[in-house]
Amino acid sequence: MLLWLCYHDDIPTADFRLRRGMASLNLCDRCHQNIEDILHCFFSCLKALQIWRDRNNDIFNPSDKWSLEKVICETDCLEAFSPVNYDLSSMMDHRDLVSKIKDTKLLPWSMHINFIQRSANTAADFLAKQAASSQLVYTEWSLPSDDLKHVIHEDSVS
Repeated sequence: MLLWLCYHDDIPTADFRLRRGMASLNLCDRCHQNIEDILHCFFSCLKALQIWRDRNNDIFNPSDKWSLEKVICETDCLEAFSPVNYDLSSMMDHRDLVSKIKDTKLLPWSMHINFIQRSANTAADFLAKQAASSQLVYTEWSLPSDDLKHVIHEDSVS
């Protein structure tokens, strides 16, 4: 889920909230020095990195006897899975994030990112993709669109 949210730029960072009219500033609340976007939160903000390290000490200290030896991440978002496991060309806007995830896979542990087919619930996938591509914060339908009706029908017969 986290990969999907990162891919679709749907982590509610200060920059995300400012673009949607939910905040007046996009400055990082922790360091007060940079724009708080996904890359800043996960990789650039020294204060956020300290929080990640403190809360996930076992992960960030592979030499520790309590460290993880095997990490398995599962996603049902092919758009997030493919660039991390294969090439970067399909995710040019998120090249830095994909590179950081690939670097994390090189740490001294066994890390696998698995794609889980979402064949039984394409309606949820359809709605999630529709929401991710919309600039609206909130959308309400009184009736499903014809496209959604078709997807729901396909789910019901599979």
